[in-house]
Amino acid sequence: MAHPQVARMTSLRAGTLGEARSGCLADLAKKPVRTGQVGLGILAPMRSTTGCMASARLAWPALARVRATGRDPGPALDRVSLRAEEVGDPDFRIPEEVLDALWVACAEHVGEDAFGLRAGLAPSPGQLGVVEYVMRNHPTLGEAMEAGLRFQRVLHDAGADRLSVEGERAILHVSLSSGREPAGVLVDYGFAAALAGAMFLTGVPGRALEVAFVHAEPADPGPWVQTFQCPLHFGAAENRLVFRADRLDAPIPQSDPGLLPILEQHAQTLLGEASDSFARRVSERIAEELTGGTPTAEIIAGKLHMSVRTLSRRLAEEDTTFSQLLDHLREQLALSHLRDRGLSVGEVAFLLGFSDANAFSRAFKRWTGHPPSHYRRRAS
Repeated sequence: MAHPQVARMTSLRAGTLGEARSGCLADLAKKPVRTGQVGLGILAPMRSTTGCMASARLAWPALARVRATGRDPGPALDRVSLRAEEVGDPDFRIPEEVLDALWVACAEHVGEDAFGLRAGLAPSPGQLGVVEYVMRNHPTLGEAMEAGLRFQRVLHDAGADRLSVEGERAILHVSLSSGREPAGVLVDYGFAAALAGAMFLTGVPGRALEVAFVHAEPADPGPWVQTFQCPLHFGAAENRLVFRADRLDAPIPQSDPGLLPILEQHAQTLLGEASDSFARRVSERIAEELTGGTPTAEIIAGKLHMSVRTLSRRLAEEDTTFSQLLDHLREQLALSHLRDRGLSVGEVAFLLGFSDANAFSRAFKRWTGHPPSHYRRRAS
């Protein structure tokens, strides 16, 4: 039978810390982003080198293409140490490198060099969720594309695609803000899906004027020639799709202006969650680990599937450090817990991961200039 004090502390872990996180941590930790437990996959790196995550929805077209060939995508998922139920969850996010690796694994599993093209030409309505529905309900193709680009980070943290118009030519530029080059198979998919999607939205087929790929020319470029039917450039400086600018004015017959504000509001909410600061995500992870002792940068970096160096770099970009986040989080939780007269100073120390009450008291005096007992008397 568990000792009463042990049982009480176990209850505190599950209850009090959870309440504090939903209270005083509301500004530090929003809804946690679910991430994949990436392991020793043949193709996938165990850690993200950029810290950028992508929605599992971006893997769905690859899995659908594998199934369309009559194969089970399980072996491809195994190669990147992902489970089907994880990738099937629309709220699940995985490191961008693992998304690339999964597409490559799917293409190799099927044995198709033109895997990305075929996946893009067979779109399944609804795969991209609210971003897709927002696009469908804009009145013109140009406005739909602008909306898709505005909300692209709902699907990919590092999405940096943009649309430009140069005279009679419109250009879709595809890139990642993380500095990585997206996998060639994903670029193939994106450009083929852009053409198929434009026809789906407007009901009018359209052709590209020119397409450029950073990836090398395939051994058999025939499928690319057949898909785009325009000049192709492989080994280019950037990925870009060029088409007639007047296509941007093409109407979308099935759009619903009345539904659009509701969809855009929802997309804006999701964008806010996806764009949540990296420091908030780290604070969330720290809070989850506190009652097990002092969480280290190594532990938190592992939880986020990245190296300590990447963790430190991403935090430095937001003008903070791991130790500063840990210290600030403990201070805010301490102030909250000490207002609860049902908790002893020793129990508060335990909840915050300190080795003992003395270590907590020293830290609290450094934060506030007074010992915990003094703050508790004033708070009461």
